[in-house]
Amino acid sequence: MKSVKITGAVLLVLMVCTLKASNPVAIEKAIKQKQVKFSAVGKGQVAGLNQSAHYGKCVEVCLQNLTDKPLTITLESGLMMIPDDAGVQNMLVTQKCVFALAPNASQKKTVYAMCSEHSDASPRKGTLFGKLFISDSNLIKMAGFIARQQFQDEDGQSAVWCVAAKKHPSTINCRDSARTKLLRNFISKLPGIPKTVQQLSVQHSSSRTVETRKTVFHFGFTLDCRRQVSLILYDAGGNVVSKLIDNRWLEKGSYNSNYDITTETALNGRYFIQLVMDGRELFKRELIFGQAVHNTQEE
Repeated sequence: MKSVKITGAVLLVLMVCTLKASNPVAIEKAIKQKQVKFSAVGKGQVAGLNQSAHYGKCVEVCLQNLTDKPLTITLESGLMMIPDDAGVQNMLVTQKCVFALAPNASQKKTVYAMCSEHSDASPRKGTLFGKLFISDSNLIKMAGFIARQQFQDEDGQSAVWCVAAKKHPSTINCRDSARTKLLRNFISKLPGIPKTVQQLSVQHSSSRTVETRKTVFHFGFTLDCRRQVSLILYDAGGNVVSKLIDNRWLEKGSYNSNYDITTETALNGRYFIQLVMDGRELFKRELIFGQAVHNTQEE
């Protein structure tokens, strides 16, 4: 009986020592001090589980304890995971995850993350991530907000892209209007986010000869940052008349484009000019051949 009591006391001492040795350590500090080794791999899209490659539990993180002591490691929301492939998007951690590592042991956990570079590819199954860094303050705040609101879905993903690219909050359009309002309001208060929506100006001039009537439309717009732009002219039936700008990447600045319509190239009637930025229609305006702009419709 005495030996059992001694064994119990020893176990109790060991448990207390283990607890003292397991105070949480931030992963970036643990990596810097060479206490752990970090690696991660993309989970890819899983249709049956409604799993997206862009967001949700889409990255599996593996931590290896490089010490002979137990470690508790925290992976905080707002950290950015960097893929080995530069053509793949950096992944923003959107919910805190805690790893309890035994001495010299490894542990794997699937973590919540979201893509942060809309112009790059989403991680595929097997995409490797070998580095971590701390995101800018706006993305850290956005990740924390997503975690608190449990927006680990396409709405949260659109918000991350919006903040990362410093777009106007009007690019956020959720199925739930309350969500849209909540996200737009939060993003609008972040520093560096545009306070005004992109504008499309349309002017025209016309001339007439005996044979033809000619109308020249002048289209102008301004970009607050680098964006992917399309400027397309449609006829009343929705057919493309001309792609003045066809899905091109344009740098920050002001742009102008002209298009001539004559009775030799088009019929009288209604036309529509559409401005698309980063895959989203910002404006669609109605034009009347030979007349002033008839109506303006803004999304």
